[in-house]
Amino acid sequence: QDFWRLSGIDRDVYLYATNKATIKDYTVVADLDETYTNGKFRLDLELANTGKKQKGTQVEIILLDGAQEVFKVNQCLDVVEGITTVQFAQEIPNVKTWNAEKPNLYALLFTLKDKKGKVTEAISSKIGFRKIMIKNNQFLVNGMPVLIKGVNLHDHDEVTGHVISEEVTLKDMEVMKQNNINAIRCSHYPKNEFFYRMADKYGFYVVDEANIEIHGMGATNQGLDGDEAAIAIHPAYRPEWREMHLDRTIRMFERDKNYTSIVTWSLGNEAGNGQNLFDTYDWLKAHDTTRPVQYEGATNFSNTDIQAPMYARIPETIAYAENDPKRPLIQCEYAHAMGNSVGNLQDYWDVIEKYDVLQGGFIWDWVDQGLKATNENGEAFYAFGGDLGGAELQNDNNFCLNGLVDPDRSAHPALYEVKKVYQYVKFTSENPKAGKISLKNMYDFTNLSEYNFSWRLLENGVEVGKGKIADVDIAPYQTKEVQIELPELANATSEYHLNVYMTTKQESALIPEHYLLAYEQFQLTDFKPSVFKENIDGLKLTKKEDIITVTGDGFKIGFNSKDGTLSSIDYG
Repeated sequence: QDFWRLSGIDRDVYLYATNKATIKDYTVVADLDETYTNGKFRLDLELANTGKKQKGTQVEIILLDGAQEVFKVNQCLDVVEGITTVQFAQEIPNVKTWNAEKPNLYALLFTLKDKKGKVTEAISSKIGFRKIMIKNNQFLVNGMPVLIKGVNLHDHDEVTGHVISEEVTLKDMEVMKQNNINAIRCSHYPKNEFFYRMADKYGFYVVDEANIEIHGMGATNQGLDGDEAAIAIHPAYRPEWREMHLDRTIRMFERDKNYTSIVTWSLGNEAGNGQNLFDTYDWLKAHDTTRPVQYEGATNFSNTDIQAPMYARIPETIAYAENDPKRPLIQCEYAHAMGNSVGNLQDYWDVIEKYDVLQGGFIWDWVDQGLKATNENGEAFYAFGGDLGGAELQNDNNFCLNGLVDPDRSAHPALYEVKKVYQYVKFTSENPKAGKISLKNMYDFTNLSEYNFSWRLLENGVEVGKGKIADVDIAPYQTKEVQIELPELANATSEYHLNVYMTTKQESALIPEHYLLAYEQFQLTDFKPSVFKENIDGLKLTKKEDIITVTGDGFKIGFNSKDGTLSSIDYG
């Protein structure tokens, strides 16, 4: 699983007591009609009573939009010993919809009262109205084919390991939002409950994943297929392990079913694909008609609604898109972020944005899992691999350091690449020198009028002009050309660049005012390098075919003579 094996209890464990007659469970469906404007609310409320029959119990349901009451329902019933189920349904016109860009939530209140009207129990929950579906081989949120600009998230704190606080989760989501990330895969287990409440509030598309991984005994697409000896002993294929698979899947569903941000269930990770995984898929489909189910191990099987490969290369994704695809393709892992990586992310997204059936993916992964330690000199460092002892017995070297951010959530250089590639505006121009710039809105639910646009003119890297672009009013997936009145490019020997920026107009929950979210640079004039002579004693120059090689004391550097690019560098 690419994470530390740390012992102990990672999360709070608690006991609580209720009245004999109590709200045992509830299931909320906050769907939309076919126009995506009216809410379809359904509530199944399960009451449990371990005592005598209670006559005249009142159940009150209130839905609030802020302080405004949207609807209120009262029902009087007798709560018998055992289980009593109560169902409510309501259509809500012109509902405020939820999506990752506009995460509108309503407050849902349940109240139990006895026959005298005394409140015996009250529960509140936040819900959002959205419709998740797959249609025409596309994954749709409220009818829009959203692009998943995601990351995988392991639970990791630089000091407490797998023990995660709300503060760390908030920091994760803040940094993600400020870098144009809109989706999180819960790799490879369900998260703390507060994680989902925060994802609901701040707006993330979440893949909730069952805590099922059997990678050490073999995985489909990695050699297990057709290996009958390995399959014979693999838990995914053996009937005696069926209930364990179902148990972990059902517990995930029952705990997390009412969180709006969860848009997809995942059967697990690299766990084979025997009958037990078909059974968990069938169970989820039978109990939830509002969300798709995905599983990387089922890319060649029927028990996944989304084609969710890991590390499919660009030619493979093109081949899938061009050969009668049957499911939307969203990579559950791609762009492995270990070391100096993520360099070809734009190449991926050029292809993703070309084909409707390709809808993004989840970068592996978010955070380096270094643990804060101190060396013999008292200097703090992040430990990994065998740094904490036992290296000679077993360690995975730096295989827990795959993140876009350091353990303290400071950015790796790759994160800046991710922010640029994931940005929601495309700036193009056929004639930038004339100040004509086309803006394409890549948001699904946001007009670009909600942002500020500005420009800067640079001469040899120094600002010589700037201004604002007024009245940018562009609906999602629409393109509009704007005119920038540039000053004269007076110096014929200078190099000029035009930078265009999109920043926030106002502060939001996780993004400050005037924060840069998208930008582009246009070269207006050709660069004319000056010719100079320097002391080149000790350097040797050779040319072979198109490569010019400069050799010196302890180094050798190659350049392509046709385009001037660096082709090789060797320090011996």
